[in-house]
Amino acid sequence: MARADDEVLILRPSRVKWIGLLAGGGALTAVSIALLLVESHTADRVGLILSAAFFGLATIVAACQLVPGTSYLRIGPDGLVMKTLWRTHRQAWEEIERFQVYEVRSGYSTQRQVGFVLRESRPGTRSFGRSLSRTLAGVDGGLPDTYGLGVRELLALLEARRERYAGAQPATKR
Repeated sequence: MARADDEVLILRPSRVKWIGLLAGGGALTAVSIALLLVESHTADRVGLILSAAFFGLATIVAACQLVPGTSYLRIGPDGLVMKTLWRTHRQAWEEIERFQVYEVRSGYSTQRQVGFVLRESRPGTRSFGRSLSRTLAGVDGGLPDTYGLGVRELLALLEARRERYAGAQPATKR
């Protein structure tokens, strides 16, 4: 976490997490390639090629995430800027009704993330993607990371900044 000044706060993803993913992906890529060199059965070779490609791509993504400036959350008077490897998303404070924790369940694990609910500017104008997100997760959008903070800690920080900059009253949960 780095502070540019009192008004702008820039949070970055945990480097420890991405170094771990880089090391794990690199190791699995190396194992897949090593097995590919000794395997003669065609069906097994196809699986190993796909495995090496998948883990190799994951390793490249993890390496890119470690490049400074690739991913961050900028919290300032004008709103949020969420920069990821793939895109940059801006959200003004006035558009955000509230932040809340939501859960993403997959297989045997549940991950808690921070999401936001947007104010309705005009009834019935919500996009399909936003409607689907609200139905599935209860939020219109989510932050891609917790930036080394606990979920509740990040939620409290964002709500405090939203109230400070947007002059909003604390939102009630629906």
